[in-house]
Amino acid sequence: MRFILIGLAILNLLFACKNEREEVVDFNSLSKPALKNQDIDTSTVKNLIGDEFYFDSLSTFSRQIIDSLGYDKNSIFKLDTLIYPDRFGALFAEKWYCKTDKDSLVYMRWDFKNNVMTKNTFYNWLDCFGANCKSIEIGANTRFSKRATCFFLVDKNMIYIESARKIEGEKWISVLSNIRANKKFDFFMLQQPKAKAVWNSIDENGVLRPITVPSN
Repeated sequence: MRFILIGLAILNLLFACKNEREEVVDFNSLSKPALKNQDIDTSTVKNLIGDEFYFDSLSTFSRQIIDSLGYDKNSIFKLDTLIYPDRFGALFAEKWYCKTDKDSLVYMRWDFKNNVMTKNTFYNWLDCFGANCKSIEIGANTRFSKRATCFFLVDKNMIYIESARKIEGEKWISVLSNIRANKKFDFFMLQQPKAKAVWNSIDENGVLRPITVPSN
């Protein structure tokens, strides 16, 4: 069982930014079958594997999301590793993944001091995204990953979601809007598996407003 859990937990992926590189979790490995007797260096892995009681240690925000989406609490595991946005001094960060027979959904949330810092982190991440340091423009019709990928940027918070299966964007919007008093979101980016990114803002009434790259 130990080897199965370790096999599902992490393979290293490098997020590069200019001349800096650091080890981060490879989300794609979460959807792959475990390798028996796999020799993994766990010196860089910190508390990646949770237990059936990890749900109780989550924030109220995360517990409400998990309950609203109907996830099995025993399928929620802690994901404790540093990636690019962690360089920007978030006041609070929470990361977990939901592992089932059909999916491996990753959830990450960062809370910053103010909206300016949130956007600054988001823009810098997009300026050098992924192992190949790909520069992505807001509204660009591009692909972030082979897996489904989703960003929510709102007020002082940034939420990142990745899934092996299609992400139900409207359901996530509804859940997050119900948890928050304000339904307005600065950015909502959704890219389904192997598809292209679709960008929107969400107004005070919860209505999607398309965002596109301005024409020159």
